[in-house]
Amino acid sequence: MDGYWTVAEAAEAIGVTTGRIRQMLRAGGIDGKKLGPRMWVISDDEIQRVCKLPRRKGRRGAST
Repeated sequence: MDGYWTVAEAAEAIGVTTGRIRQMLRAGGIDGKKLGPRMWVISDDEIQRVCKLPRRKGRRGAST
């Protein structure tokens, strides 16, 4: 599908795991379309938007 990315492609472009992409899709942090029980696609525009967001490192509340 032109103009849409798979979960694996989005993960590579953004620099996170496929599991994190799926987590973000379920939580609403990334807008995507579900094409079946396990198939998500993400638009080019949404990938560009997420790539521009500031990156945070580590887990929230983690103490050192």
